Amino acid sequence: MTVSELAASTGRDINDVMDAISLSDSFKRYNRNTIIEDPNILYNAVRKLGAKFKVISNSKKEKNTQDCNIIKRY
Repeated sequence: MTVSELAASTGRDINDVMDAISLSDSFKRYNRNTIIEDPNILYNAVRKLGAKFKVISNSKKEKNTQDCNIIKRY
């Protein structure tokens, strides 16, 4: 997730998000296109912005929905 995506999903200004991230990670410099790879920094920034978060996996497994031939057993 990038910094601008985080700002859009929380409904906050980019500067607010940058301040929250800088409180969590003071070693790295961020701009609006920086990808936040560390989940702890992301979680702490969301908490400092006063929002709740839910982790949703990105896996898209499709179930086999094709009809199968069924044979009656005797």
